[in-house]
Amino acid sequence: MAARHSRENTPDTGSRGGRGGSFADSDSTQRRQSSQQSPTGRQAPQQARKQPTTRQQTPAGALPRQPQQARKQPTTRQQTPAGALPRQQTPTRRQASRLPDPGLADHRLPDPKPINNKQATAQAAQQAAQTRRAQMAARKNTAKAKQRSIRAVRTRDAAERREGLSRGEMLKRSGRSLLTPIIAIVCLVVLSGTAFFLGLPKLQALFKPPEFVSGVEVEVYIPEGSSARQIAQTLKDKGVIADASEFLSVCRSLAVTDSLKPGRYHLVSGMPLDELAALLVAGPPDNSNRLTIPEGFTVEQTAARVEEACGISAESFLAEANNAAKYEADYSFLKGCYNNSLEGFLYPKTYQIPLGADAQYVVRTLLNQFSIETQGIDWGFAESRGLSAYDVVVMGSLIERETAIPEERELVASVIYNRLRNGTALQIDATIVYALNDSERNYSERPLLYSDLEVNSPYNTYKNVGLPPGPICSPRALSIQAAAKPADTSYYYYVLTSLEGYHTFCTTLEEFNAAQAEYRRVFGLD
Repeated sequence: MAARHSRENTPDTGSRGGRGGSFADSDSTQRRQSSQQSPTGRQAPQQARKQPTTRQQTPAGALPRQPQQARKQPTTRQQTPAGALPRQQTPTRRQASRLPDPGLADHRLPDPKPINNKQATAQAAQQAAQTRRAQMAARKNTAKAKQRSIRAVRTRDAAERREGLSRGEMLKRSGRSLLTPIIAIVCLVVLSGTAFFLGLPKLQALFKPPEFVSGVEVEVYIPEGSSARQIAQTLKDKGVIADASEFLSVCRSLAVTDSLKPGRYHLVSGMPLDELAALLVAGPPDNSNRLTIPEGFTVEQTAARVEEACGISAESFLAEANNAAKYEADYSFLKGCYNNSLEGFLYPKTYQIPLGADAQYVVRTLLNQFSIETQGIDWGFAESRGLSAYDVVVMGSLIERETAIPEERELVASVIYNRLRNGTALQIDATIVYALNDSERNYSERPLLYSDLEVNSPYNTYKNVGLPPGPICSPRALSIQAAAKPADTSYYYYVLTSLEGYHTFCTTLEEFNAAQAEYRRVFGLD
């Protein structure tokens, strides 16, 4: 409304649709015909109307000519009151023909009804008031939005403070939204490069959770007043068991959840859960016997050690150890044991045997440990050479007795494989010692003689080609692993040439003879 008012009081001569533009032509025409028509568009005085009026022919396109008497009247413009709008004039028919169609007039075409100054002023004031109200409403909405945003930030900050976050941590968190996609892109690039250089299998191995390691001796202390659930979690944290819930289930099935005793224990990771539960029920060493089976012990030596440590007679233990068929259903690796003996499978380690345990309990404890220790061994290479898992245990027992040096195990295994491949007798002295079965003889003082090599036994590898029919001792897992995957060499001989137990490995007979001379020199046999 304010814009319309200004246009109505200010002529716009540059636009055809404005007030000044449409009526400027009419005013100029009136000035040229001031004698025919008054400025206000009213008729002449009354006496002029009494004159006879004769219609004259008017050329086409011209305005009608007014009577002559009308021209004699004085032409005086009627005064318009100050501030009032000029009175609109009624256009003639020809002038109307030049006016634009009201339906096509642009936005500057004034309202056909005259508007006085008071109305225009009121309308302008009303429009200004509406504008101010709209601005005030917009400011209020903006203020409310800011208040809502502030309340949301305060609510979030309060929640984060309740979570124990410091202000610095909250600031760090606010920046994570920008860092997260950047970090994701960098990680993707790094992983792609890793996959390219390491290969997909190695990359997958990076994301695998750490595997549970069995066969590790662990010292565990269980505090007084610990519940079964707390004990299970302690065992898991120490690496004794892989799953606390599974151990609790075993304890519930045995109805011993309230019988687990506190104290300090020496346990082995991966041991059967029922044995572990029984050990905890028996209590710490004060309520159990500590049994240690050294590497390389035979069945007879193990029986004597069980009797000494646990009070179980050697005879009762040997009766169980020489009845492999009794345990074959539970331990598949015992199938086909030579002479129905558990020789080679009574795993050497330190155990806590509960008071009151019998020979069968001890045997199963040792067999369970063998299963745990050998579960990760790859038998593929041995099978490709025509050897069974039982043959690998036999070879592992030979390696166990032949060397105590860890780095020599694979070398000794390579000599055995090379001689087996060529059909050459193994000629391993440890098999002769086993065949002689003389527990009273001290071989450091009375070493083997050439006459001993004539012993009549299937274990005599000087007379018999190939592996002996069964293990000659209980080997550790490292010796079995070496037998499963030997070193790749061309050695055919090895000779003890060091007081520390090291051997010299030889390919030819000449090298072997030189090593024999060194053996005699070192041990003073010349």
